[in-house]
Amino acid sequence: DWITDPNETRRVLLFTGPAGAGKSTIAHTVANYFKTAGCLAASFCFDRNSRGDRGPDKLFSTIARSLASIDAQFRSALFDAVCEEIDIRRSTDPETQFNHMLLKPGTKLGTAGPLVFVIDALDESGDLGSSGRNEILNILAKRTSELPPNFRIFVTSRFEPDVQDVFTNDPEVYTKHMDSIPVSSTEADIKKFITKRLSSTSLRNFDTVCSVLTVRSEGLFQWAAVACTFILEGTIRASTPQKRFDWLMSSLDARISMNRGQTDVDKHYDLLYTTVLSQISHPEDDEAITRFRSIMGYILAVYEPLCTDTLKIICAAVSTSIMDPDDEDDVTIILRSLGSLMSGVSDASMPVRPLHASFRDFLSDPNRSKSYHISPIGHHGNVALACLRIMNRELKFNICDIKTSYLPNSEIEGLEDSISISIPQHLSYACRFSFKHIAEHMSSSYQVSDDLLHELRVFLSDKFLFWL
Repeated sequence: DWITDPNETRRVLLFTGPAGAGKSTIAHTVANYFKTAGCLAASFCFDRNSRGDRGPDKLFSTIARSLASIDAQFRSALFDAVCEEIDIRRSTDPETQFNHMLLKPGTKLGTAGPLVFVIDALDESGDLGSSGRNEILNILAKRTSELPPNFRIFVTSRFEPDVQDVFTNDPEVYTKHMDSIPVSSTEADIKKFITKRLSSTSLRNFDTVCSVLTVRSEGLFQWAAVACTFILEGTIRASTPQKRFDWLMSSLDARISMNRGQTDVDKHYDLLYTTVLSQISHPEDDEAITRFRSIMGYILAVYEPLCTDTLKIICAAVSTSIMDPDDEDDVTIILRSLGSLMSGVSDASMPVRPLHASFRDFLSDPNRSKSYHISPIGHHGNVALACLRIMNRELKFNICDIKTSYLPNSEIEGLEDSISISIPQHLSYACRFSFKHIAEHMSSSYQVSDDLLHELRVFLSDKFLFWL
């Protein structure tokens, strides 16, 4: 009714819930439903692991581009707006993008029926208090009434403090919480998921196992997903799904007995994540923990997910600083054991990222992850060093072997293929993000290592023009 009611004045529906409760699944379902119905205008998912293309500076430009592809009048108005002020196309300011890429051309919109925009994981739009995140929150809460009346923006988010402050009691926003969904309905959906996920196993008392896991999940789909993947794929010591299930249940029971009274959502995840990680790196094994934290530190610090092969090259570029040269293969060994918590670990060419934001949150909080704690801020210096060493080693004049410099890029045949062949992912990443890592490192530390200063001097004196 909210989407189809022509008299509805609220442009935004905010759907909130705890981490791992299934908000993204609902967002994808809504997007697919309205795509089939022919009225999905755009969808966007924020992701702290992909800040390069899923950050707050990409939201409104992505929405405008998608809307332009389905509405000719909007497309023409957007073209005119960009031509009038050429700098708009390069702007990363959310409010500038909203004003010139969405609001202004929106006055020429030709579509009369409802247009649905799905924005998932608003809480992933940046760190709490960051300028980009604050701008997005304020625009969605305060300025969407300026948009065409047929716009319907479906937003999912955790109900974090700034989200509460901005959206609570806002008459322009329709708010719905996941706790308004009957518990019995959520549990039934989770049991269906578990039953289907484990259907290929030969677990004893299968229905009982599914019921036990459903109860243990306490309404959290992500908990169920991690548990099922662990049972199916396992790691080192437990070799069959049955053994892994038995070990998981007994280990959880032991940890629960030591944490009586800690029943909130974070503690529920903490028990699961700590239990699964203990199979990989025991918290008292200092050497294993150091390797785990080094490799995961890179994954959490980078601005876009990188594949295993690229991560190995980056680790090798600073191996003399943080690990032995022979430890390069630890990247593959450790990531393969994290299949229940990370995506992309089974294929060396696929981007590696945490399966869910709750795992990143767990690792980033020392009070929760304890021995497994990782501070992404502390790894920016090493990533910056790796990037500079890679550029100093691999940048060169005419890297794509272009035959003439008298033609514009648009007229060079096969340029895209030449770029993909001549500039591998690790070099491309280093060229695009090295100075962001340096800035992050220097903003959090007054000390810059001699190695970093040396590589920076080499870059500025020998490689800067090749990079430029």
